[in-house]
Amino acid sequence: MVSYRLNEIIELCGSAKRIADVGCDHGKVLGELAKKGAKYLVATDISEPSVRKAGELLNKLNFKKFDVRVGNGCETLSEKDKLDMIVIAGMGGLEIIEILKKSPIELTNLVLQPQNNVVKLREYLVENNFRIIVDKVVEDKQKFYNILKVKKSDKKYELSAREIQYGKSNLKGYNPHFVLMLMEENEKLAARQVNVTNENIKNKMINTIIKNNKEIERANSRR
Repeated sequence: MVSYRLNEIIELCGSAKRIADVGCDHGKVLGELAKKGAKYLVATDISEPSVRKAGELLNKLNFKKFDVRVGNGCETLSEKDKLDMIVIAGMGGLEIIEILKKSPIELTNLVLQPQNNVVKLREYLVENNFRIIVDKVVEDKQKFYNILKVKKSDKKYELSAREIQYGKSNLKGYNPHFVLMLMEENEKLAARQVNVTNENIKNKMINTIIKNNKEIERANSRR
């Protein structure tokens, strides 16, 4: 049984059959993808013990067509892998950006789950002609995560300032996890601003709370 966060990542892989998990940890995502009909899997991580455990898991599932590789980012991947999806999850947004920049292979379809700096990641994706297909918040064990599914394009897909800030999927329909995330953020900002003496910083915090409240109202109106 995988966590809600990991299950959402797996679901966004869709019908992909040849998948690499960069920073695979113990291979739980790959294990579920093997069960769902993947044809070829690559487990890659900077940690040798992690990829070893990923390999042990896939062997336990009697999944045969996989490879485990120790290395940084996408550097272990090759065009010969013929990957149709790459997962990069559980890292900082800036770290994910560096991995994408240094990739030795052409990146086409990605599922990304940054731990922080999601706004900077969105900005990078837009500037580098990645189309953001899904971008939503999920809650798992009282923590909030942004999960993005993106596809490389030959043209730039612009996002509005709101979509860059909040994630395009969260601004459509009603996502209760998104609302809860904004409410929690507002509580933290309200508690912090009491001790802030710099007026510029305090005003920015107040403006963020106001903007968040507007998005909460909009989201609730879409229920």
